[in-house]
Amino acid sequence: MSKSAMLAFLMAIGVWSVGGAAHAHDVNVTLRGAEPRPGHILATLQTRMQFMQGRGDYSARLDPPAHAGAMTFTFHDVAPGEYVLSVMHDQDDDHQMKKSATGVPQEGWAFSNGGSLAGPPSFDALKFAVGASDVNITTEMFYPYVPAPGQ
Repeated sequence: MSKSAMLAFLMAIGVWSVGGAAHAHDVNVTLRGAEPRPGHILATLQTRMQFMQGRGDYSARLDPPAHAGAMTFTFHDVAPGEYVLSVMHDQDDDHQMKKSATGVPQEGWAFSNGGSLAGPPSFDALKFAVGASDVNITTEMFYPYVPAPGQ
């Protein structure tokens, strides 16, 4: 390959790489109803293949708020595609959702589009798309009623 052809090839790769990065966008999340409980709030953006696997390409570990209310955070430079926002308030910091004997979550949780959830979560019901601009998501934390010992 000639020097001029090699230079043109390298320039084309550089332009493609810069152009590819320009398509990434931020996903801004407002999480309402977060409670001042111990542990941390774990959030991730999951693709269809990662859904309900406890991991995703984009993740955040946040301190719970000092007072009940809304909190905001951002996933930066998210590649175009379909994702589900999965959030767990990991009160015992074991990185696993504590569940009852019947499989009901015992720690706080939230999903993108989770307000309309009626039954087990599915990727198609909860997904959102990252495309040509930043995405803003507002969702509600749900905390199960867990009776105190002896109740």
